[in-house]
Amino acid sequence: MNDEWSRCPICFEDYSLIHRPTTFVCGHSTCIDHTIGSQCIHYCPICRHPLRKEDERHVSYNLEEASRLFQLIKNTIDWSTIKLPSPTVINHEENNASAVTKRDEIYARQLQAELNRETANESSRKAQVSTRNQALPIEEIQTNLTVLERNQVRGHQKRCGHRCDLVSTRQCCLCSDRRPHNQGNMYAAYVDGRGMINRVTRDEYYCTTCKRR
Repeated sequence: MNDEWSRCPICFEDYSLIHRPTTFVCGHSTCIDHTIGSQCIHYCPICRHPLRKEDERHVSYNLEEASRLFQLIKNTIDWSTIKLPSPTVINHEENNASAVTKRDEIYARQLQAELNRETANESSRKAQVSTRNQALPIEEIQTNLTVLERNQVRGHQKRCGHRCDLVSTRQCCLCSDRRPHNQGNMYAAYVDGRGMINRVTRDEYYCTTCKRR
């Protein structure tokens, strides 16, 4: 066991209440007695970092306490009774770690493949939307509108069995019209500013749905 941190690198004494440690700027430690007096050191004994005289030296109480506990444990435990893991156990643990690593790699590849499929599907959907949104010829647009208007259900269902846009009547405009038919298909109607005229077709004032029939 490496216990160099718990002893002074100059006098090789364990840090204790008698040999109290101090820590330098470089992170290494020695007994504080080696940093004061006429025989004080001017360089770190480990890394040769220069030590300034104006730097104050303080006792590293944490290192002192850690060294004391370490010495207590080291002198109490019988290290010969501690058994290290056998090579079989180590190999078994390494095999388990290798299996876990392979499983993670397979899972990562599956996730990457799923991500690639989603990306391809999204690109395909965007391409289809872009194709549908392209400008159509005016003739095709008019044809599509005509088909939509033809297939669209309009008006309200009346008692006569027809559909009509009017709400207050029980029958459609055509079935409600009681005027007798004439050969010229011209009927009298009142026009604002002109009065009664005889130049109006029979379905002139029908609703839009009834005019389509």
